[in-house]
Amino acid sequence: MAHRVEYLITVDQKDQFCKTILGFNNLIKTIEGVAIQNTDLTWSGLSIQYEVQDGEIQRDKQRFFHAKFTLNNDEKIEKFEELLRSVRGVLSKAGGRPPQVLWDGVSSNYAKSAYPLVHEIENTLRKLITKFMLINVGLGWTREAIPKEVQESVRTKDAKLDHDYLYEVDFIQLSNFLFKEYATTNPNTIIDRLRQAQKIEDLDLDELKKAIPKSNWDRFFSKVVNCDNEYLRSRWDKLYERRNQIAHNRPIGRSEYEEISRLKDELHPKFIQAIENLDQLKITEDERELVSENVATSKSDSYSDFISKWNEFHMLLYKITSLLSKAAGKEELVKANGTNVRNLVNIVTRDFKVFSGDQRKEVQDLLRLRNYMVHEPSVIVPPTAISENIDRIQVLINLLKKKMSAISESGIINTENGPTDQFHSAGEPEVNEEA
Repeated sequence: MAHRVEYLITVDQKDQFCKTILGFNNLIKTIEGVAIQNTDLTWSGLSIQYEVQDGEIQRDKQRFFHAKFTLNNDEKIEKFEELLRSVRGVLSKAGGRPPQVLWDGVSSNYAKSAYPLVHEIENTLRKLITKFMLINVGLGWTREAIPKEVQESVRTKDAKLDHDYLYEVDFIQLSNFLFKEYATTNPNTIIDRLRQAQKIEDLDLDELKKAIPKSNWDRFFSKVVNCDNEYLRSRWDKLYERRNQIAHNRPIGRSEYEEISRLKDELHPKFIQAIENLDQLKITEDERELVSENVATSKSDSYSDFISKWNEFHMLLYKITSLLSKAAGKEELVKANGTNVRNLVNIVTRDFKVFSGDQRKEVQDLLRLRNYMVHEPSVIVPPTAISENIDRIQVLINLLKKKMSAISESGIINTENGPTDQFHSAGEPEVNEEA
């Protein structure tokens, strides 16, 4: 296989030492051991094809030299790279700056060899995530029929129902599934707990620990693979940098190729071990919901913004429902019916008239959208549609805040330290059920 490297160097025409091809060749021969005979260049047991062209750049009063170096012996590639380093050194001194690289066949060869390694480890991670979601989480990851009107409202025109969105997720975003840390309880819950506590016994240590962010790797996979989150994440981030060098046609040398190979060899066994041990994992219903929601946020920033705003609404809805139920002596309404949005909105609409019928339907529509976003991986909601629905949620949040303010001013109940127990930000597994 031939490896061709081409450099372009420009020199000021007033420089006497490099005005002709002969002068340029003499410059190359300042490298100890270099001999040039017509189109052959030899150096330290290495023999390559050599060609140089020259010309004038009239406007800049400069002269250019276009040098080509071609190796036809793969076994001498390391020696060839050593020679090229010396060539770049002398050309940099002559031109006052590094030569322009017009073609780097050595780098191209390394990039071609490195790409299959990156491709293999990237798709091994996709395999791990997909199998984990299908076997251990389930939910909407099994193929479910999507109502036509939902398909038309949330899918982009070029999206395909038979294609898992994980194969469209960016390389670095893909890693967020494993390495991004998140808490299993809303921080406001802990803050309110601390505010209400009169003594240390009023606090639940297990509940407080839920506010500590943990990654899915530490939360689940570290139980079946003896490897910590930081070991994998640091290597994945470095591999991402090298992957970008290949994707953006930046030079890849031997050291970068060897680093890619090493990173792949360190990551691959860990991912394979995790895949093989998935059947040992035991996932609770709450954990399934949290994982699904966390995966959805990795689709895009707009997905993350929507879910964050939805959880803010959910928290506020739970708080006002609990306050009103307690003030009315109907605490069993929340305890008996649960804390998901569907039940809460029914209570505040039916029993306390917080929402009108149209507003209740508005919440139902948003809940249905939220569930498809979280539980149906083939659904891709365009950013513009997400932005519009975030605005709809904000309108509902503002309405609830206004109701809370009115309740507080009336003196019926104190809303400063409202209830937060039993609430967490997820918990909407039902996808198609009407509210």
